[in-house]
Amino acid sequence: MKPYTPNPTRRHLLAAASLGTLLAACGGGEDAPQPDRPAIDEFALASPALVGAAASLRVRFRGGSGRIEPGLGTVTSGSTIQTPVLAGTQRYRLVVSQPGAADAVAELTVEPGWRNRLRSFEAPAMTGHGVVALADGGALILGGSRGTGVLSSAIERFDPVAQTLSTLGQMLTGRSEMSTVPLGDGQVLVFGGSTSTVQPPFAEIVDARTGATRHGGWMMLPRAQHATVRLADGRVAAVCGSNRNSIELWTPATNTWALAGNRMAHVRQHATASLLPDGRVLIVGGYTEGAGYVFAELFDPANQTFTPVANAPTERRWLHAALTLADGSVLIVGGENDGGALASVWRYEPAAARFVAQPPLAAPRSIVRAVTGPGDEVLMYGGEQEPDVGLATGAAWRAGTPRELPAMPAPRAWHSLTRLTDGRLLMLGGQHRGNFVTGGLMYD
Repeated sequence: MKPYTPNPTRRHLLAAASLGTLLAACGGGEDAPQPDRPAIDEFALASPALVGAAASLRVRFRGGSGRIEPGLGTVTSGSTIQTPVLAGTQRYRLVVSQPGAADAVAELTVEPGWRNRLRSFEAPAMTGHGVVALADGGALILGGSRGTGVLSSAIERFDPVAQTLSTLGQMLTGRSEMSTVPLGDGQVLVFGGSTSTVQPPFAEIVDARTGATRHGGWMMLPRAQHATVRLADGRVAAVCGSNRNSIELWTPATNTWALAGNRMAHVRQHATASLLPDGRVLIVGGYTEGAGYVFAELFDPANQTFTPVANAPTERRWLHAALTLADGSVLIVGGENDGGALASVWRYEPAAARFVAQPPLAAPRSIVRAVTGPGDEVLMYGGEQEPDVGLATGAAWRAGTPRELPAMPAPRAWHSLTRLTDGRLLMLGGQHRGNFVTGGLMYD
């Protein structure tokens, strides 16, 4: 006979429920404990980040697996992660995931700082040369005037580790004050300036890996003291220049040059050209002897038209620098006019189509050599305040706040200042009081 089991009373049921609750609270019972939900306890720099070096990130998290985006991949809690070498500001995102739970996410903005040091190395005298930063951290050095009586056709490679120049090849002709435009595939388009040949003007294409050269098409006009910009569609524009109020466009698919169908307001010598986010080109300043000066124009590659910028400054300006910032705006820095070197700074805001005056530089500076660093800081070295007298000073400018840089061993103007792919600055060549300046410099 089956044993008798009494029906449970309400009191028995309540007691059983209370016991189950107690067992669950103590970790007992049949239900498994719930794991921690994803949480991040720390995502920070282990030490200050520096330009040209890897940064160390410290991570602590729980309740899931972690990964750092972009590019760093899976990480373990409690570990220190090395980033790639940082040239500028980088944003990282730590994501901790567990199936069935919401991700925990933390973001970290890493802005590397400068050691604020300037180091010298041996390099030949040169001016009017071209420099192109390479993806591997080195640089391609092209031509220029090197005090030999003829223009150089040299193609050289700068090794940033050994801080030496080595010969890679020879261009099709000696060149000085030419344009050098990276095409994004290891090729560099070289054109304009002064050349050693008397034949019609032509461009050439240099392979930055091997030093091999090939013809880059016949240009429509000789062009010197001009500006250059690579357009959003891959074409290259040679803009204005000495006795020039035109633009020539190079088309990579056909390797040919053609004049744009319209002309700008007047000749512009030593002007600047900057690509805007919408694909148009901002052309600023330039020397001209004519009246009716137009400070800036917009060139539209789609219909090849020029439009003066309304309500622009009325001053004349040339030998300045134009620097594109992270938000697409353009800073116009220093330069000169008939009154001498300028300290003024303007910012062009594309969305509003207007120029806005900015706090000036700490001192006037012409023949401006400038680049942007982390946080849109502008870094400048050398140039002139008086004709033919180079400057040894360096200066930084960030949103109107100046910062002194270490002085160069000797004054120099008409030199090159190039930001390498690891963020460090390379300076080569130049002249002072009509004499060549030897040696190179690295700032980091």
